Amino acid sequence: GEGVAPDHSEAARWFRAAADKGIPEAQNILAVLYYKGDGLSVDYGEAAEWAQRAAEQGYAAAQADLAYMFEQGKGVPLDYVAAYSWYSVAASGGERHSPGRLKSLSRVMLAEQMREGRARAMAWRAQHGNPAEGKENPGAMSFLPEK
Repeated sequence: GEGVAPDHSEAARWFRAAADKGIPEAQNILAVLYYKGDGLSVDYGEAAEWAQRAAEQGYAAAQADLAYMFEQGKGVPLDYVAAYSWYSVAASGGERHSPGRLKSLSRVMLAEQMREGRARAMAWRAQHGNPAEGKENPGAMSFLPEK
């Protein structure tokens, strides 16, 4: 909306063009727009797909958003182990909400499930390194609740 009238649908179109080119920041913003229904119809499946694409590229905000979707069962099956795994990867990349989300999940998960989540996160980092490290943008869009 700087210099022009705000148009969320037009913004979504431009973010989609950038997301289609593989830009993880744009992919995550598109995920947020689908999740919130901002300029697009709410579509949790599309939100999960775009968050997954950005998460796999090591974008920590998207990793946390994808984890939240697994934690809530929105757009993906409810899966606390997958949520714990993605939050762990995001936390190692400096995403600020993930440590608290991990603590919350640890209250409802079995020790065996948390071990599996940590093992998956370690395997992901072994395969991808830690591309999220140093990439976290404190102003990155997200749909995670503050607490």
